[in-house]
Amino acid sequence: MEIGIKLFAIIFGLLRFSCSAQVSSAEPAHWMSATPVLSGLTSLSGLNLSHNSSQQIRIELLDTNTVHLIAKRAGLTATDLATIELGPSPAVGDVTLYQLRKPDKAFNAMAEYLMVYVQAREEGHTREFMMAALTNSTSPLAFTDLDLGVLALNRPLLPVSWIKKIDSGTRTNKAGQIAGIRTTMQSINGRVTTSTVTNQPAEDQVWRWASYKITDGEIQWIYRLNFTPGGRLDYIEEERRDAKEDEPRYEKTIKDAKAETEAEMKKNGTYGRLGSVHTFWHLLKQRLKAKGIDWRSPAELNPNTRYD
Repeated sequence: MEIGIKLFAIIFGLLRFSCSAQVSSAEPAHWMSATPVLSGLTSLSGLNLSHNSSQQIRIELLDTNTVHLIAKRAGLTATDLATIELGPSPAVGDVTLYQLRKPDKAFNAMAEYLMVYVQAREEGHTREFMMAALTNSTSPLAFTDLDLGVLALNRPLLPVSWIKKIDSGTRTNKAGQIAGIRTTMQSINGRVTTSTVTNQPAEDQVWRWASYKITDGEIQWIYRLNFTPGGRLDYIEEERRDAKEDEPRYEKTIKDAKAETEAEMKKNGTYGRLGSVHTFWHLLKQRLKAKGIDWRSPAELNPNTRYD
């Protein structure tokens, strides 16, 4: 009974909120500002999957459920929503966010969240993931796993219940050895300048790391948190992998195929060379294809990442 009451309360709340969702089937007669939501926002790391076509994302954006969930997450009221309207764009297949009147609060907040939604969908996340992300209300301070709290704080639109820990550990940068080189480029008055910082510690440095994963449809996202020797978060690495690698029905077959491919390359002397990972993935993909498994390599799933 208690579960039924809670469920009714949630549904009632969503229905009440949806009454103020500003979705139109045509361009409003009068508006102050407008911004396209789909065109110009195509992610450079986007993937073409069965569930994230532009048409599908467009349908989702014009769904009042999407609008009121975004509005609720952004803290917008019915009064705020009355200042904006979301509707079809003059550009075929696009969606435009219109500002009908001041203030700018709803227009700016909705534009930002819509951009995040579109980018996440283009990068491979499912609609189910985005709905869970928008309703995720867990505070990072509530976690007993402090590293997970750090991840949630820096990636607030990750649904916490979907996150699984993989592993954690440390790495040591030895004194006197070059531990890393970081190059930064910036444009000042049209002139590009490059600065390089070399990390060569005077004494041993122990860096801690922790890794987590989220499986969403065909893709698995890996998040590796890297902490400085002082315990501060340095950066988060993100990588997409084929979710089949973690599925029981495929796991052993893929593991065996990797071992066979590695043995083949070691035998012909191509293993371990610069750039040989691409040969490894190509051969692995062929081997798995012959076994009826359509596998995507890290290079295919992370087009903005350079692998050597």
